[in-house]
Amino acid sequence: MPDEITPENTFRCAVLALLFMWSSATATGADSIVGAVLARQAGVSQDITDAVFIAHYRYEEFGGDSQLAREVEHERRVFMKTFAGQHSEFLNVTVNGHPASGAERNSEMLEFRIREQAIRLMKMPLTPETRTTYRCELQGADTCAGQSAWRIGFEPAHWGLGLLRGTAWVSQADASILAIEFVPVPMPPMVSELRIRLDYADIGGNWLPSVLSMDMKVAVNLLVTRSERHITVREEYTDYSLNNGLEDEPGK
Repeated sequence: MPDEITPENTFRCAVLALLFMWSSATATGADSIVGAVLARQAGVSQDITDAVFIAHYRYEEFGGDSQLAREVEHERRVFMKTFAGQHSEFLNVTVNGHPASGAERNSEMLEFRIREQAIRLMKMPLTPETRTTYRCELQGADTCAGQSAWRIGFEPAHWGLGLLRGTAWVSQADASILAIEFVPVPMPPMVSELRIRLDYADIGGNWLPSVLSMDMKVAVNLLVTRSERHITVREEYTDYSLNNGLEDEPGK
């Protein structure tokens, strides 16, 4: 027999209908906004063929007692034609407050380049290359960098390497990306907490990466004991020079 028409059943049907309408609206809204972002990114790619800028890097590692155990700072000149094809020239390296040289400097540079290679494998969302890599959902309106923004959630549409999950803030005015927060999928096994954020700034009319920040807690096994390390990284990008006519592999 069909369900009796009661106020309770009527309410349930109304709720289900609203949920369906909201789900359809957020999916459609996200698709529309993502399409606008891709068009905007295509325009940026036409305006900017390459970039040279300075990266100011600061790494801090704290022990279980919250005391600073290690500090590394360096400046690099970065040559970028593509995200995956960027190359860095180290200008200076400082370890625990003193200038590094010789083997210590080389060790820090090598360690950073290994991490840099891992970063290049990341598949950033909201790009033409990753259009079908991620599922996107409109999470609502927000403010970011002093602008009205749409908040877009994203997650991998399928399994693969270098995938991310997180949230992007997109300008309601011109569909520029204002900020992205993300974590890798899956999370590294030693990592208990992780937050990565990339903020953008208006550089000559185009929004380009400005600050990369990371906050991470890592569990370290030492024989029979387990220790936790708190690591923070902040990297600021300044002194942009655009359209320099770089080769595909600059600086090499």
